[in-house]
Amino acid sequence: MNMKSYTIQHGLLVSCVFLALAASVSFGRGKELEFPLEVVCPYDVPKELRWDFVRGQAVECTVHPDPNVTAYPPLSSDKPLYGSVQLPSGFLSPPTDPGYYFVIDESKGTGTGYNRLFFDFDRDADFTDEAPILPNEDPPKDATMGMSWIKEHTCFDTLAIPCAYEDNLYRSIELMPRLDVTDNNDIYLCFVTTTARKGKIKIGRQSFDVWIGHKRYMSGWFDQPCTALHLLPNGDYSKRLDWGGWLISDMHRIGGTHWCLAPTPLGDTLRIRPYRGKYGTFSVSDGARRIGRARMNGVLWTKDTGVEVGGNLQYNHGPHAKMVSTCKIPVGDYVPGLEIYMGNFHITTCSNIHRDGIPQGRFRGLRSHSIRIRDKQPFVLDFSNKTDVFFALPGKDKHIRPGELLEVQAVLHDPVLDIIFTDLEWGQRRFEPPDSDEWVFGLLLDRIDLDDDWHQPLIFVLFLGPALICWLLSLVLKKKRRFLKVLFVMFIAFSMIVGLIYYRSGFRWDYDNLNPTVTILRSDGEVVSSGIMPFG
Repeated sequence: MNMKSYTIQHGLLVSCVFLALAASVSFGRGKELEFPLEVVCPYDVPKELRWDFVRGQAVECTVHPDPNVTAYPPLSSDKPLYGSVQLPSGFLSPPTDPGYYFVIDESKGTGTGYNRLFFDFDRDADFTDEAPILPNEDPPKDATMGMSWIKEHTCFDTLAIPCAYEDNLYRSIELMPRLDVTDNNDIYLCFVTTTARKGKIKIGRQSFDVWIGHKRYMSGWFDQPCTALHLLPNGDYSKRLDWGGWLISDMHRIGGTHWCLAPTPLGDTLRIRPYRGKYGTFSVSDGARRIGRARMNGVLWTKDTGVEVGGNLQYNHGPHAKMVSTCKIPVGDYVPGLEIYMGNFHITTCSNIHRDGIPQGRFRGLRSHSIRIRDKQPFVLDFSNKTDVFFALPGKDKHIRPGELLEVQAVLHDPVLDIIFTDLEWGQRRFEPPDSDEWVFGLLLDRIDLDDDWHQPLIFVLFLGPALICWLLSLVLKKKRRFLKVLFVMFIAFSMIVGLIYYRSGFRWDYDNLNPTVTILRSDGEVVSSGIMPFG
């Protein structure tokens, strides 16, 4: 065998091995994955995440009985607490039934403390057949979550609520009712699930600690879109994927691929699959206004999932925010939740959540998914539509009597996209000397998102790199004078780079709200009232 044929065969063999490895890596990135999860108590979740898991679904109590209830139980208190709760309840889904009624009594009389909870389990609006739920004699540790604004709390024994488990099947979820009294004397009954899930997963070459549980809405079993999800790269809480709502429905971009995470109903297994659909282009522009280059970060939501815009939103404001002018996202119809910067101009926008006369009347109802991302049809948000102002309060048909208080809430609105502007600000930069000894490394690590293992190589490059380059140049030039000149130039260049990093790290942003002044006039021109009205 001659050398030429051997070289060709050797090259073909290496190529085949390389292609096989590439195919296996590609397949490894694109296949569906499964990881086991274990049961934990929400109160044992690390303190950095505990608020999401133990605050529960809160319902404000009232001293007025519900007119829909036909019969309350005999009560000892002159000031019982009344209310109703929707269980299960989704974050954006509208209520489908009247929910569960409840009343809280003081068994020893008015002012002795609320210690009996009556819950209308069969939802027949009749409490005569319901036994009281008593306080838990051994409540979970740190049941108040360490919140200073909760001055008093009472944990009751658990109750079970049936939730859809599979098609036409129901299983009960255990909840702990907790009565919270705030420092403003507002009283809430919170429903906290008694279990959460944790595990370790690996996506591509990245490892994560994962925590799954219920947030401010008890939406059902763990496979519901509103289930809380926290991904911690290598278990580091300071680097968790900090964006959106930390929900299981959020789509995460890891290793250049969007991943969908879906736990089983019981939460014993987490299934992970890559998005294999088409992508479209979403961009933001100042619309030729010459304000400045438009950039954005935030979230776009479909009816089922959320997609981040602008990368890992570890910083949401100012020069450290990771923002983009254009990005590729999965095709679909979205509502926005975006922070947009045009030079020094800052805009916050979201889907219209108001109805005429009802602030946030569409928060849990149907919205206009007007950001329509399609394959090969770029969508540009340039704010070219003419805006209008509508009033969430008062309604168009609102009538008041002389002497009554009229509440007015105006909203700046894009009627074409049906989005509202919740904040308009004008920013100015100022310089403050960095107050940390590690300002160079802190800024660089935040900007390029390196792992801790890269600290020492980074220090080597920054401080020993110029000296090493000078030494190598001296070997090549073989003249000391030239070496000193090169060393001087390298030192000056390095000093300029360090100074620039110091200068950039000291930038801070001050934003002034551009809230309008709203004036209310009578038909004859008389000014009734005038004042600053915030956006949103």
